[in-house]
Amino acid sequence: MDRIDVSTVLRILCEAAGEDGGADLAADDPGTTLGDLGFDSLVLIAATTKVELEFGVTIPEDRLATVATVADFRDMVNESLLDAGSR
Repeated sequence: MDRIDVSTVLRILCEAAGEDGGADLAADDPGTTLGDLGFDSLVLIAATTKVELEFGVTIPEDRLATVATVADFRDMVNESLLDAGSR
C-alpha cells in the first residue's frame, strides 16, 4: 500500500477507540482535531500500534507529538509507508 486516505484513518482511529461509528466520521474535515472527535493520546498510541501491525511500518514515538488533526495522522502514516517503501 502506497498511501492511506482519510476514511482509512478514521476507521483505524475508531477501531483503536473501540468504536464502530466510523461511518459517522467519514464526512469530517481532515483538519478536524483528534480531540474534537473525542480521541485522546491513548487512542493515538493504540491507532499507531494498529497501523504498525496492519501495514508493517515503524512509526517513531517522537512523531506522535506532532499529530493534532486527522490530516496530521494520515500524513504521518503516509510518510512512514513511503520510508518503508524506499528501503
